[in-house]
Amino acid sequence: QIELDTKVREPAAQKWRPPLLLALKTYTHELLKGGYNVLMGTIRRELSPGLGTSRLEAADFAKWFRLAAWVCGFVRRQQETEYEAKRQQQQQQQPPAAAAAEAQINPETSPFGGISA
Repeated sequence: QIELDTKVREPAAQKWRPPLLLALKTYTHELLKGGYNVLMGTIRRELSPGLGTSRLEAADFAKWFRLAAWVCGFVRRQQETEYEAKRQQQQQQQPPAAAAAEAQINPETSPFGGISA
């Protein structure tokens, strides 16, 4: 029986220098734009027969899952950052609470006021 450690570990507490972080971010963006899907698809086809019947070993399975988990986390963090920026921008553009209360539709003057139950 081969045991795989598939849990995503928290990154070690290290101080990364900004130039290194920028290089890693740039490399990851380029990988995602280019060959990531091809690479993962090729490896997935190799892994699909399963452990013990594939040419790859248990360590290869673990590395593939770690890479996939890391990239998913990277993409999720990127999307969350974009979402938060859009949400903050929308909040800044919204009128204050008093103006928002005035902007509410009056059911008595609305053409759809009689529809509500």
